[in-house]
Amino acid sequence: MDKLQQIIEISSRIFCKNGFDRTSMRDISKAANLTTAGLYHHIGSKGKLLNLVEDFLIKKFEDKIFLKIKWEEDPNRKIKQLLENLINTLLDNKEIISIFLERANSWGNYANESKIKRKKLIKTTEDIIFQFKKKGIVNKGLDITVVTYCLVGMVSFIPQWFKPKGRLNRKQLIDSISSFIIKGLFK
Repeated sequence: MDKLQQIIEISSRIFCKNGFDRTSMRDISKAANLTTAGLYHHIGSKGKLLNLVEDFLIKKFEDKIFLKIKWEEDPNRKIKQLLENLINTLLDNKEIISIFLERANSWGNYANESKIKRKKLIKTTEDIIFQFKKKGIVNKGLDITVVTYCLVGMVSFIPQWFKPKGRLNRKQLIDSISSFIIKGLFK
């Protein structure tokens, strides 16, 4: 693993543990066995570092969510796998995602860059659903953009309310949401 990747992974863990505002570049440099000046040399700023962490997380999303389902032809299995991959990735990274969600609209240029990255993920999801519409298997009258934003919006909040030791386990949660989406989406 190269030094930059190591810094990104360490930063992600520390941001999750302490929160972005309560994490200093000194905290990160100490954990990465760098001087603070060395860390600034590699990164530039804490905001830039968070941007790199977000890039790392989005790449993880793309790899885990979209690449795994690329070749699945059955619409029901494809939607279920999409939801399963999305929900598991969100729950496995909920601390850092909560930082992005809480900060996404308050960082000026960073917020704009972050919005562009999120839109790319949403567009990829929309493209998957659009392929089903082209096959004629989507319920008539459904607007694909509305369906996409509903799906992404619904699952994006799961890390804020889902309790792993609650009434439903992850599999039951995924099955329930998948059933809800599939019954509403397909003919």
